[in-house]
Amino acid sequence: VQILPPTKDTRLHSITFSPDGNYIFYGAKGMLFQLPVLGDTPKKVLPKFGGSVSILPDGKQITFIRYLSEGEETTHVVVANADGTNERILASSKRPNIFLRSPVWSPDGKVIACAALTSGGTQEVVTVRVADGVVSSVPSPPWGTIREVVWRPDGKSLLVTAGDNDSILNQIWSLSYPGGEARRITDDAHNYQSISLSANGRSLVAVRAEAEAHLWAMPGGDTSQAKQLTSGFEKYDGVFAINWTTADEIIYETAPSGRPAVWRIDADGRNLKELSAEAGGGGASPDGKYLVYQSGVAEDIGLFRLSFSDGEKKRLTTGADLDAAFSPDGKWVVFTRYADDVALWKVPLEGGEAVKLTNFLGYPHAPAISPDGKFIAFYRDRSGMMSFPALAVAPIDGGEIVKEFDVQIERPQNFGKTAVQWTSDGRAIDYVSLRDGVSNNWRQPLDGSPPFQVTNFTDRRIFNFASSPDGKQLALSRGAFNRDVVLITNPY
Repeated sequence: VQILPPTKDTRLHSITFSPDGNYIFYGAKGMLFQLPVLGDTPKKVLPKFGGSVSILPDGKQITFIRYLSEGEETTHVVVANADGTNERILASSKRPNIFLRSPVWSPDGKVIACAALTSGGTQEVVTVRVADGVVSSVPSPPWGTIREVVWRPDGKSLLVTAGDNDSILNQIWSLSYPGGEARRITDDAHNYQSISLSANGRSLVAVRAEAEAHLWAMPGGDTSQAKQLTSGFEKYDGVFAINWTTADEIIYETAPSGRPAVWRIDADGRNLKELSAEAGGGGASPDGKYLVYQSGVAEDIGLFRLSFSDGEKKRLTTGADLDAAFSPDGKWVVFTRYADDVALWKVPLEGGEAVKLTNFLGYPHAPAISPDGKFIAFYRDRSGMMSFPALAVAPIDGGEIVKEFDVQIERPQNFGKTAVQWTSDGRAIDYVSLRDGVSNNWRQPLDGSPPFQVTNFTDRRIFNFASSPDGKQLALSRGAFNRDVVLITNPY
């Protein structure tokens, strides 16, 4: 039964039933609405909303996270009456330790649990005491991603969809409260996203995603000549890393059964070879001799340099350092570091002291260095989880942003990389945009003229991409999502 007609270019999210089952709350266009379950005119509850909402078991109050706004460095756990009145901030967090998503009331209504980002770049479950706003961490593994948190009916544990650091797949975990003992409920090759638990705790409904992602290559933006290079199931080819070498080879990450590895293939699809069983959002040097990637756990995490010729492994940094990218001459590696703030840094490939490059509001990610080695392009989260990031440019020697563009960059939503790429002449930056369910590459000229579409695919998604050094070829991680709903009984 359709209770709300479709609206063009409007994405519905955070769909939640009221405890009595009479209403549905949902987010759209940066606002929260309430709709009778049998259909009627939606009522606007909150004029400023993003993320997800949870309703107190008695139905009288709601809680949600208000995200970063332009010029702000904090996120807030907010409570309000169910009709949106009497809104108040319960707790605030400042970057890099910020509240992320999935706030949920405990069964007794005394605490709110949610996912939060740590200064080490991992994610954890925290609780906020409703009486006084005190925030406490629930001990847990160093998860790379937390998608959703729900309470069990007895309030003694939570169910969490989360992914650990050695897999790209989110699984369902049981997390005791307040002790934090973590135990897997699922351990398979599926990617679990959202979950919902029955009132008696005996039935769990979960949405799981299966992704077909393979490596493609094509000359420039000529979609008609796109050729699929890899095949198979559950491989996630190129999703998190694609690199071209000067010898027209493609070095990419894949993940059979969710475990990342690094492979090399010629641009024509020949000479497929595994290079390393280790991976972590790595960048390959232009000459194809080295891989720099994140490895380690807890305090030992950092960037490592791996030699493909002899397997020698050398630590370059210590810290939560991601998105390694090489300078065109292969002498420097630029990366994003999660520490007291989130900033771009660089380190010599041969080792040495890392240098901080940026110090501005927002979260810089996915750096790419210009062909002349003078600038870094990246995207910057700046105004909340429901908005598009900005495409920005800063000097490689450090300093303020020199150019910034408002473009519709596709968010990976924990699957894929929000990649940016310079054109070979250094006069424009390419990115991926999702429109009407289809991904294509777009190009933003540095002179500020309007962006334009480069590829013309009519189906599927682009999870990642990279252009060859001369700009004549384009490699893509391309595929589709398939989602289904599963029922798990007695999830203990």
